[in-house]
Amino acid sequence: MGEALAGAALRGAPALSASLPNDPALSTAETARGTPAGTPLEWWAIREDLPQAWSITHGDGARVAVIDSGVDAAQPDLAGKIAYAHDIDGEPGEGSARVDRSGHGTSVAGLACAATDNGIGIAGAGYNCRLLIEKSDLTDSSQARAIIDATRHGAQAINMSFGTDSSAGAPRQLRAAIRYAYRHNVILVAAAADEAVSTQGYPADILQPPGTGPRLGAGLGITVTSADFADRRSRFSGRGSEISMAAYGSFDGPGVAAGPSGIFSTFPANHTSIESGSSSSLPACGFCRASLGGDDRYSYLAGTSMAAPQVAAVAAMIRQLAPNLSAAQIIRLLELTARRAPRSGWNPELGWGILDAGAAVAAAQVLSHRAPATRARPAR
Repeated sequence: MGEALAGAALRGAPALSASLPNDPALSTAETARGTPAGTPLEWWAIREDLPQAWSITHGDGARVAVIDSGVDAAQPDLAGKIAYAHDIDGEPGEGSARVDRSGHGTSVAGLACAATDNGIGIAGAGYNCRLLIEKSDLTDSSQARAIIDATRHGAQAINMSFGTDSSAGAPRQLRAAIRYAYRHNVILVAAAADEAVSTQGYPADILQPPGTGPRLGAGLGITVTSADFADRRSRFSGRGSEISMAAYGSFDGPGVAAGPSGIFSTFPANHTSIESGSSSSLPACGFCRASLGGDDRYSYLAGTSMAAPQVAAVAAMIRQLAPNLSAAQIIRLLELTARRAPRSGWNPELGWGILDAGAAVAAAQVLSHRAPATRARPAR
């Protein structure tokens, strides 16, 4: 699918009214010092035009796999959203996949598929999408097993909000698992580094290998960096030729004086290792726990980890809406419709631009109705 085809799809997309669900985070004002008046807690969803995407599809039947630290299955925005949960974490005392001692996995899962239009909490980017939870200790073998297991259980997109800073290259087992998922038309999404570096580490550099970012649809998936409220790359996030595109992962940035400490999302009821600073792989978030409607099972976290699940959820919605499109076509579509300066093309700061869910889903809706092409010939 080339730029001309996507352009035609966009021109032919019907104009629909945007739908705003009744989740309080979409309408409750952010009160952190320095936040512009009228900015809602879930400002990122409005900026990415998710309401327009939701006016086209609610993502019924879409499945997003989250390979992470598990999820608090009792969190009210996630209860009932888990279609499958698998524990591959070998560390003792971590509990089942429906328990999250870290807090990271619960935040990521909420940004992707939190219950939407249920009158509480936040709206997940994928509206009615379901979650496949793969609790992993993030060793290479665990990551590979999680990718294959999620693929076999019907994942349409797999979110990987983790990575290494290794320059040695990913092991063959992990590369094989990623190729397996890609061949099964799963859209793989990885978070870029949480450092302003041009080498993203794996799995990000498997999905978007070095030097391929400027080549539209050249990778096996999408590597997502973080954008801030000022629509610039977050100061802490990765850049360079391994970046596919961006989504919002922080508020504060160049030109913004203050604002909230991160992206508002779901959080476990239990005390977490992020809060205590005892996590070996995650920075302490300090005062990240937040309340909404008297419920403190929410938080502010910043990072490329928060940006990636937004893209994964939209990719799954598109896969469900347009099953005739391949993973490669959906990757190109998301890159082509990303919001950027006119005629700017790809750049090393934000890749192809910031996720525009409304434009991407509208284009996919048109493309899904095109007659499939075939080279088959009738028998004589």
